Amino acid sequence: MRFEDISVMVRPRNAWEAMDLGLRMIQRWWRDVYSAWFMVSLPFFIFFNLLFRDNPGWAMILTWWFKPLYDRVLLLVYSRRVFGQQVNTQEILSALPDLLLRSGLWLHLTIYRFDFTRSFRIPVWQLEGLKGKKRSERMQALSRRSGGYATWLTVICLHLEFFLQLAVLGLVWMFVPEVIIKSIWEYFWNLLSGDTFPYWFLLASNIIYYLGVTIIEPFFVSAGFSLYLNRRTLLEAWDIEMTFRRLANRLQALTSKPAISKVATNILLAVLLFTGVSSQTAEALDINTNKSDKEPLASYRLPADQSAHMIKQVLEDKDFGGQRKDEQWRIKDFKFDNENDSDTDLSWVADIVRSLANVMEVLLWAGVIMLVLFLIMKISQFINPRESTGQGVPAVPAIISGLDIQPESLPDDVADSARQLWLKGQYREAMSLLYRGTVSSLVHTYAVELSEGATEGDVLLASQARLRPETQLYLDHVTQLWQSIAYAHRQPEDSQALSLLDHWSRHFEQTSPQAEVLRA
Repeated sequence: MRFEDISVMVRPRNAWEAMDLGLRMIQRWWRDVYSAWFMVSLPFFIFFNLLFRDNPGWAMILTWWFKPLYDRVLLLVYSRRVFGQQVNTQEILSALPDLLLRSGLWLHLTIYRFDFTRSFRIPVWQLEGLKGKKRSERMQALSRRSGGYATWLTVICLHLEFFLQLAVLGLVWMFVPEVIIKSIWEYFWNLLSGDTFPYWFLLASNIIYYLGVTIIEPFFVSAGFSLYLNRRTLLEAWDIEMTFRRLANRLQALTSKPAISKVATNILLAVLLFTGVSSQTAEALDINTNKSDKEPLASYRLPADQSAHMIKQVLEDKDFGGQRKDEQWRIKDFKFDNENDSDTDLSWVADIVRSLANVMEVLLWAGVIMLVLFLIMKISQFINPRESTGQGVPAVPAIISGLDIQPESLPDDVADSARQLWLKGQYREAMSLLYRGTVSSLVHTYAVELSEGATEGDVLLASQARLRPETQLYLDHVTQLWQSIAYAHRQPEDSQALSLLDHWSRHFEQTSPQAEVLRA
């Protein structure tokens, strides 16, 4: 790699501007970056999810734990592209042994795994190859003014990953039918009570986590690498070195052509002669000039007694010395005379302030505890509502979502009447009657509180506290068939519909023993 081939503008930047340069790197080289990312990270993600199929949570943890390996592959791409080199799949695969064994990977997977400046320090391990004390001194020198920014970069990227995953999860959640996912609070309560999430939910969470990391991690590495480059530019004056290198290359190109060099030299000498250059410039160009009127630097050392006077004269010059008046606000330093103010004792003020601070701390903690208890109580009431005490009982609605649920509007035997309609080919009417009878039984027999605008999902949610698990499962099946034929216009299988009709009386008959127990 040649230093003059660097493809980014090397100049001193502040830390935030340097991190913004990392974002520009992704915009410019995103194809190479994401090709390398998926080539390494995707196989690990698939392998971990297949290995821990029974416990997908471990797959997510291991995917996160191996981030230092993915970061090194991304850094390999950035370091090559910065110096104008292309990176292909074969080069990445051939570099993997060195990345695994000689870049400090195992230390970053163990004792340095929680290093918040990882993106900034990985280039020292991987690109400079220093070891032991030299590496520690090098990291201290580089981190002196950039380590804090690297820590904040890690914190910001962690929050971006988290909120991005929440956003994707919320977007997916919006499109899931209420019949499949009844309530997000129900899943939250299951987690608190020790129950496990279904496998599809955990797998979807892993996929969403991987997508969030895929978007944020390349920027995390590029921003840390650009911070590293900027710090080296400030310490080693890369911008000045690059300028001199380019000038040297231009001069070398000129001297490599004798004819052009001779003509250029003659023209330069002529210009200098006619413009009256100084004797020092002429001497540098091997021009013989009369230097009798020019004195070199003093050939003798100034005596010590005259040095102070000479320094004073130099400092009085406007280019070297001068005075400047600065004004700024500062807290006044109060000082008391011990003799005059010996009787003044203000320690009681500090005692009062300290007491008030202790009281405020107790009140704040009490407020936090009360807030937590209030939230737990509200969540518990929402998931497991208490039975009505008989005071202020709301009026039973006659119509719910456009369906008449009054007992007098239903036949004596709902299941038999619905079966006759089904056998006559009146499928929608049969399922409508069955669902009306079911909701009517919920309201009048099981005392489930429903409003006139309650949807099918509201009915399922409100009935959970009143029904046994097998009856709740039967209600789920009835609701699915009703929604399928009412909204999707899809006719259920005869065997499925007739099976529900045969078992309806067992769960929703007026004399159901379960209802008698609930009413008691």
